[in-house]
Amino acid sequence: MLFCLLGGVLLPMPALQAAAIFTHPSPESDQDKRALYYRDLLQLALEKTLDSHGDYQLRPAPQMNRVRLRLEVRLGTYPNFFSADSQRTPDEMLFLDYVPFPAELGILGYRICFVSPQREREVANITRLEQLQALQHGQGRGWQDVFILRHAGMQVQEVDSYERLFKLVSRGRIDLFCRGANELYTELEQRPELGLRVDKQVLIHYPFPHLFYTNKDNKQGVIRITKGLQLAWLDGSLQKLWASYFRSGLERANLPARQLFELENPLLTPLGVDLTPYQYDPIRQQFGKSTP
Repeated sequence: MLFCLLGGVLLPMPALQAAAIFTHPSPESDQDKRALYYRDLLQLALEKTLDSHGDYQLRPAPQMNRVRLRLEVRLGTYPNFFSADSQRTPDEMLFLDYVPFPAELGILGYRICFVSPQREREVANITRLEQLQALQHGQGRGWQDVFILRHAGMQVQEVDSYERLFKLVSRGRIDLFCRGANELYTELEQRPELGLRVDKQVLIHYPFPHLFYTNKDNKQGVIRITKGLQLAWLDGSLQKLWASYFRSGLERANLPARQLFELENPLLTPLGVDLTPYQYDPIRQQFGKSTP
């Protein structure tokens, strides 16, 4: 306990409150920049709640793959460990809690593709779903995209390494490697040595909200991050952060000019909360529900 001297008498002082430690995932590789937006989004939520919840420290977890990351989040291995992820299964939710806010504002559901050099001209003329179903898609092992694409009749090769997927499509070992429209051009610029090709015809969409998940016992952490994101949305700082990461790539992708293929996401379960007011529609180029 701390003491202060007042009128020659030592009086006890209240102990200073320690900063709460929050943990975010590290990138899977040195070239993987996907985690940076989510780190900055967590930091924004924590900054918005300084007055109500006090000081914090935001620390990176050790580097790990997606399967290990999900396990560590469920176990609560690190303090206030939050990871943005696609919607988890009911069995997984026995061990998890989540922040009811779409971390990437819905844009990850819009997919554009890296294309192999051998298939570039063919894909540029695709207008029917059957043409997409005839091609070999590559996705990461355990990614929900695998199940969604297979449910739509696509041929999908699962690959253990995120970085290997770029090499496979550049070498023609897979035909398409489809990414979030907000991710692809950043990934392209980070790997100039691969000579990656980008298709400009196809746009695939399926509902694919990413939420911040944490251990089921971390109720106070969920309350703080939820409040912080809502405050950041109301004052516009969340949209500003989102745009600083993704606006340029979305403009470059020119989504309204592409052939749109709408797919079902069979893995979605009701959340009990409406996320649509926060979700961005790149075709209408605005947030929220469409006007009747």
